[in-house]
Amino acid sequence: IVTVEDFDSTLYFLDESEIAYVVREVSEEYTRDVRGSSLAALFDLFEQEPTLEVRDEILGILDQLFPNLLNAGEFRTVAALLREVRIVAQRGRQLDPAQQERLLSFEAQLSEPAIVSQFIQSLDEAATRPADADLMEVLRELRPTALETLVVWSPRVVAAPVRELLEQAADRLASSANAEVLRLLRSPGSDALAGIVALCGRLALQGAVPGLGDAISHADPDIRLAAVQSLAEIGSPGALAHIDRAIDDSDRTVRLAAVRAAGARGYKGALRRVEAVVTGKAVRGMDLSEKMAFFEAFGSIAGAGGLKLLESMLVPKGVLRKKEPPEMRACAAIALGRVRTAEARAALERAAADKDLVVRNAVSRALREVVA
Repeated sequence: IVTVEDFDSTLYFLDESEIAYVVREVSEEYTRDVRGSSLAALFDLFEQEPTLEVRDEILGILDQLFPNLLNAGEFRTVAALLREVRIVAQRGRQLDPAQQERLLSFEAQLSEPAIVSQFIQSLDEAATRPADADLMEVLRELRPTALETLVVWSPRVVAAPVRELLEQAADRLASSANAEVLRLLRSPGSDALAGIVALCGRLALQGAVPGLGDAISHADPDIRLAAVQSLAEIGSPGALAHIDRAIDDSDRTVRLAAVRAAGARGYKGALRRVEAVVTGKAVRGMDLSEKMAFFEAFGSIAGAGGLKLLESMLVPKGVLRKKEPPEMRACAAIALGRVRTAEARAALERAAADKDLVVRNAVSRALREVVA
């Protein structure tokens, strides 16, 4: 019977450090990134062999590998491939123009709508989620042409962590690709339009203001409302000028959002439209919340300049002067509260004992605002 101990003292038996070395080497061989090493070898051969035939054959191999790697979830390898083709194309050592164009086409290929949608779908359906670092490597390689697909597909992703990474990628592209954002905002038939409009507001993209202004005229009131809300988030003079146009919108929800945004900002450019509503006949057909919104905006925008008009509505002077309906007088009281001057407070105090309960309550509320 032969045992290991019989060889323990022989000349060829490995000591502990040698055994550890063998184990380490075997482990490294099994865990080595074979795909990465293979790609590195291909690119080395590409640069070392200047013949067209060899390079065309390597490019053909890469053409086949690229979509397969993406579908297999080998995101780190995909990112490495894209970095390598960019480096090789930039070096341009004896590089045929057609081959250089093929190398650069891999970046554009990743950002094609069909590829991006397939990529996101495979992510969502994957049994195991890839490492965030690997996924981010690929997302960083996306170009502005991927923005539309990202915005359309991101909300559909079930896994919240993946959805968040995709949204971050969309935000990055939108922040650095103003031309693409404007193109999408001016594409009324795009499925990404609502998402792009909301994204512009969330990121407060100043460069998107002209495109959001175009969206104010969209046929869908939901798009118009989202455009108003995003412009309000941006809040620049140019953005508020577009909001002013929406004050005359045919949709009540859009009008309310627009007039409230203009009032909140005290935008003087909206005074003409708001005053026309407050003093016109259309306001009488509005419900109380819309009336109140216009009067509040008028008080905030007109300031002391609107005091005379509002006071005449709240406390009509002269025996023969007809009183406004209680709702209108209550709205005038609330608007006076937004003026916040001593004269406005005095006008409110004169109406504090009004016979109408609705007016008295409105005056009481307005007086509290003046004090505040």
